[in-house]
Amino acid sequence: MTDAPETPQLIPTPRPGCILLALPILLTIVVGTGYATLFGLGSIGGSARGERITMNVTTCSEAQALIAHRVTAMGLGDPQWEKKGSQWALTVTLPGRDPKVDRQIPSVLQRQGTFNVYAGDHADPSAVLLDRSHVTSTTFTLREMANPLIEVLLNKEGRKTLVDYMTKHPTKTLSVWLDNERILQRSNTPLIEGHVVELRSHDEDGKVNLQRAADWDIVLTHGPLPCATAITAPPLQ
Repeated sequence: MTDAPETPQLIPTPRPGCILLALPILLTIVVGTGYATLFGLGSIGGSARGERITMNVTTCSEAQALIAHRVTAMGLGDPQWEKKGSQWALTVTLPGRDPKVDRQIPSVLQRQGTFNVYAGDHADPSAVLLDRSHVTSTTFTLREMANPLIEVLLNKEGRKTLVDYMTKHPTKTLSVWLDNERILQRSNTPLIEGHVVELRSHDEDGKVNLQRAADWDIVLTHGPLPCATAITAPPLQ
């Protein structure tokens, strides 16, 4: 008896339809990897492991409490406050992951945190459209993989004021400022949809964008400070 010839085994080849079905999974992996990269580049989170320094803080008692919240939000290690006359001595452990970021900490802590939206591209006091009273909340988000941003939620009055201005002046512009830093400038067309204004940095360096957004979030969440503040720190080694 002659054995029947073996049936050749067919090796399945991927079909375009299968690739389309797998696309959502692949995108999830890519987005997740991107988020992890952004967190790795930044100085957000983790334990402080840098120098321990003492900063001189000149401010009022009401602002000191807000600055203490900023210290916690920035992840500065084991903060110790000591009252010295009209000043405080603030001793902390720096994050230590990026010397440039460490050097910027005093300037972020002392920012007033004044938020304004102006008609036009200049911080003209006579052209204020919105201020902090029109803001319900601010949220730091990484929902866009390579573009960390702050979502500013406007209240009903703020939304109406903004839409009325943009509708009446479609060829003009508006700008958003945090203290003396302009963080958004855009034309009035198209209209801003919904109640959220998105603020993001547009530097070519993703690390810079992440750090700026994190700093804005700290200042907006724990501010504005009710009085002028000055914070000095010793030179870092």
